[in-house]
Amino acid sequence: KARPESTDHTEPKTDYLPSPGLKTTLRPYQWDGVRWLLRHRDSGLGACLADDMGLGKTLQTLAVLLDTKDRIPDDEASMPASGTQLDLFGAINGFRRKALKALIVLPASLIFNWQLELKRFAPSLQVISYTGPMRDRLHRTLSSFDVILTTYQTAVSDHAILDGIQFSYIILDESQQIRNRDTKVFKTLHQLKADNRLTLSGTPMENSLSDLWSQMEFINPSILGTYAFFRDTYQIPVEKNKDQDAIRELRTLVSPYILRRTKEEVARDLPELTQDIHFSEMSEAQAKAYETERSSARNALLGLDRSSSG
Repeated sequence: KARPESTDHTEPKTDYLPSPGLKTTLRPYQWDGVRWLLRHRDSGLGACLADDMGLGKTLQTLAVLLDTKDRIPDDEASMPASGTQLDLFGAINGFRRKALKALIVLPASLIFNWQLELKRFAPSLQVISYTGPMRDRLHRTLSSFDVILTTYQTAVSDHAILDGIQFSYIILDESQQIRNRDTKVFKTLHQLKADNRLTLSGTPMENSLSDLWSQMEFINPSILGTYAFFRDTYQIPVEKNKDQDAIRELRTLVSPYILRRTKEEVARDLPELTQDIHFSEMSEAQAKAYETERSSARNALLGLDRSSSG
């Protein structure tokens, strides 16, 4: 399994001051994560942020998007389309603004969470949710938005529309969705055009090393060669023969592009655990249903006990 890059504080740092549009304070490990992502952006390299769940992959991503938007030259600014609602969280902005055009592809269940995080931490970004049956009315204005949220299924269905846009970023959340290189999802997203590519996943490799190849092929095409080359050179020697030379070489190749921190590693930066305990009385109907289930379970256990003793 690929070993993530070290986050030792002696490594070179990218100068970074959070955008005024970022409405929170980054924790030290998040600051390091944003710097790491910005170094990859500035070097024209893709990256995979594989932190444990709950460490703020979304927040670090928003910090990077805000920084990227702040750096767009003024002469690339664009006007919103006349009569178009450009902000799901507020009124239309009537002034000239810069469109970031970052595409975030994610499971449908996470759309609402991203909307809330954007509203809370990056309210200056103009956001559109490009999903659902009414989206055919929206595709002409996609290039006017900073952030375009869509699902994996929609990206496949509307690949012809998305393929016509040069995105500043394509970001895949829960990117293990592209682990199968033979699916339409992988092939479609791999073909879309973007200046920068980023994947977010707590499990970039779930089943085999072929998952890792798919992740790397998306963020940095050809960095591991063709799949046939990868299979023969790394996957088979590692998975079947535990070839230590192949393992070391593969780690060297992929570790600069994967950043993973666990909760244990960053425990000193996390807030103290707080617990709120609330007691709630069951309604009469709930209490009746509970008692019925409890009696049924008790009778089943008593029956088991009698049968075993007999």
